[in-house]
Amino acid sequence: MNQSLALQVKNLHKEYPGVEVIKNISFDVKKNNIHAFLGPNGAGKSTTMRIISGLLPASSGEIFVNDKLIDTNPAYCHQNIGFLPENLPLYQDMSVEEYLVFVRNIHTIKTHDKTIDFETIIKRCGLDKVRNKLIRKLSKGYKQRVGIAQTLSYDADLIILDEPLVGLDPNAISEIRELILDLKERHTVLLSTHQLHEVDLLCDEITIINNGKILINAKKGELELEKYFKENVH
Repeated sequence: MNQSLALQVKNLHKEYPGVEVIKNISFDVKKNNIHAFLGPNGAGKSTTMRIISGLLPASSGEIFVNDKLIDTNPAYCHQNIGFLPENLPLYQDMSVEEYLVFVRNIHTIKTHDKTIDFETIIKRCGLDKVRNKLIRKLSKGYKQRVGIAQTLSYDADLIILDEPLVGLDPNAISEIRELILDLKERHTVLLSTHQLHEVDLLCDEITIINNGKILINAKKGELELEKYFKENVH
């Protein structure tokens, strides 16, 4: 196994009766990188992320988090993956701080091992001014901040973000982008998107998926994204 890898996906396959959604895909994510999982809508990005996060079973294949196989180490992997889905089901009638404490308390194994510094998380995610507000009263941009903060509230090593910039106004996009870049200091980030310019601004390495298949794994700068998409993604 490679100690420099935060995530290894090997021959991952997902099918429903008569439909192959993920077709034996493999890719690696290096530690302390921001890794783009790039593809058009319907390519299989969200399904893959849900499988990695343990929310959906795979039909076959293996997933390793910090060299530990998810199937045989589910508790460890659960504690070391923070997942922000595209539509995060936040508890709207909790305050920001109440929600983060709630999420932390669910992950009891991790919090027994480490002291979670909520003040740092709240300030790091720009939530200090709204910490006592009900989540339902927040803008979409602040709700995204809460979503990212909940992935940090139990100190997960691998942060998975599914389309975190969709539907935000330009100011919120800029602020969330800076927050994602800051995450790399202590975490590994797997970021799904279909927005090519965000990949250029945020990511170190790229995996492109289309119709459930991996087209290419590359480092940033190794390919012209827009040209590659026009020629290969249909």
